[in-house]
This record gives sequence, C-alpha cells and structure tokens, in this order.
Amino acid sequence: MYSGVEGASVDRIAGASIYDDVTTTEGYTMKTTLVIGDDYRVQWSSESIYFEVVSPPISNAKPVLGDDEEEPYGILFAKSFPSTGVTTPPVVVAHVEKHARHNVAWKNCLGYWRGGIVIDFGKDLPSFTDEVHMLA
Repeated sequence: MYSGVEGASVDRIAGASIYDDVTTTEGYTMKTTLVIGDDYRVQWSSESIYFEVVSPPISNAKPVLGDDEEEPYGILFAKSFPSTGVTTPPVVVAHVEKHARHNVAWKNCLGYWRGGIVIDFGKDLPSFTDEVHMLA
C-alpha cells in the first residue's frame, strides 16, 4: 500500500479532474494498492451486485478454507483463498439486481481475481470516469 500523491503528477497519471473547479495542481489520490500473489480473491459485493462462492477452491482433493477480508485491504475483495500451483479456482456466481443490470457489460464474470493495482482517487475523480457507466 502506498500513500497518495498530490498535484500535477495526478494529472499526468489520470488526466484532469471531473470537477471544473479543480486545477492540475490540486488533484490528489488517497492511496495506491498493489495486490499480487497466487491467492484467489473473491470480488467485493454491493447492494446491487452480490458474489456468492458456490464451491471453494480445491487443493489435494480437499476444499481450501478462505479468510474473510480484514485490514489492510478493506473493500478491495471480500474473501481470499490461499492457492498453490495445483489449487483449482473457486466457483463464484454473480447475482445482479434487476435495477443494476444496465451497469454490467460483462458476459461472463469469474467473480474472483489474483492481482491488480487499485488507485483510490477519493472524491477527486478523474474526468475519464464521466463516460464510464458499465462494469466490464
């Protein structure tokens, strides 16, 4: 986990702020989180989209017990399962409420991931988010 940055570097990374009254020197990020490894991380759920683990990963013919997420990751993922090179992935089903279906662009969602970079912009959203309305 890395602390946030301020100023012109944010503009170089993400472009201008979505808000007209924020100048290039006033932009900021809250933090950047790099998550790597072999663990299977089940997607965090919301009120509109819920990810259900139907079957846990299997290793050496036994179910792998997962951990409910705690700090320091917060809401980056809801549950993680340790994994080795022979662990099968979990089976996760995404339940999407009818009113939220227009926000979903995927045809098939695994519901888990292994690694990624998350940049938390706090309330200072980059302008490219103005046109992002679907989870792909």
